Amino acid sequence: MLIGGLNGFAKMISPFAAISLLGGGPALAAALQGAAVAVVLGLLGYAARRGLSGAAEGGLMAAAALLVSPWSFDYDLVLLVPALGWVCGQANGGFRRWEKIILLLAYSLPLWVRLLASTAGVPLGPLVIAALFCVLWCRAVDARARVAPVGLRQ
Repeated sequence: MLIGGLNGFAKMISPFAAISLLGGGPALAAALQGAAVAVVLGLLGYAARRGLSGAAEGGLMAAAALLVSPWSFDYDLVLLVPALGWVCGQANGGFRRWEKIILLLAYSLPLWVRLLASTAGVPLGPLVIAALFCVLWCRAVDARARVAPVGLRQ
């Protein structure tokens, strides 16, 4: 079902579906999906080793779940709620300029991702989710650096 696109690649938000929608073959789509999984799991492992807060790890894992599964659909975007909430809770000193647009895109993703993919063939879902993962990662590492004693910073 996945390789043949029987579920409809425009409804899906995974790297596999994005490559498939753009005309890439199953081998290329699987390779890119595998690369995304390796990068995301590597960063999550590094985060766990660094001892990030539970809330930070939760936000990272919520965004990661959408990136690592080739079966991610647009209705699964509800998983981004904890991630978006955590970032907004961390913005005591304000947002970085580049964060605002990513947060807006991620928040509004359910409204336009399927429409854009089905009408124009442009699958931006995985890119927006990956950008949100980067925002979460940067915020989590910054938060860890602020609370860690000097001798424990790595």
